[in-house]
Amino acid sequence: MEEGDSLLPVKYTDELKARAVELVIHAQADPDSANGAITRVANELGLSKETLRVWVRKHKDSGKATPAESVDLEAENRRLRAELAEAKRANEILKRASAFFAAELDRPSKRGYLPLAGESSLSSTIIVTSSESSQSCAPCPGLLHGLL
Repeated sequence: MEEGDSLLPVKYTDELKARAVELVIHAQADPDSANGAITRVANELGLSKETLRVWVRKHKDSGKATPAESVDLEAENRRLRAELAEAKRANEILKRASAFFAAELDRPSKRGYLPLAGESSLSSTIIVTSSESSQSCAPCPGLLHGLL
């Protein structure tokens, strides 16, 4: 054994393992760099080639998608574009509805005062129109009786 070698296992991060496996799979997908890909990547990352070989084998055995597998990016792109167009249409509908209801809230009511939910129709607050401006705003039996 050389100095610096250890019998204790070294703990590698999941990120390093995933990146190392990805590099090997990419290298193996290219016929020009396929030979010796594990050894080359292991030397670049300072790993044991056997450790990296085991990681690559486990990854391939797991059945997970590898970067070398062709993914139909065209179909995915079309699907995402259609989804985006639908979201934009829905957003436009919501904007128009919001503007419509905001305009409804800003419009004065033709009947004057409309009671809110939970309020009785006879409220202690009376809306005075311009023709009644000379009369008192305070509720009094005479004025309330005249409105009924």
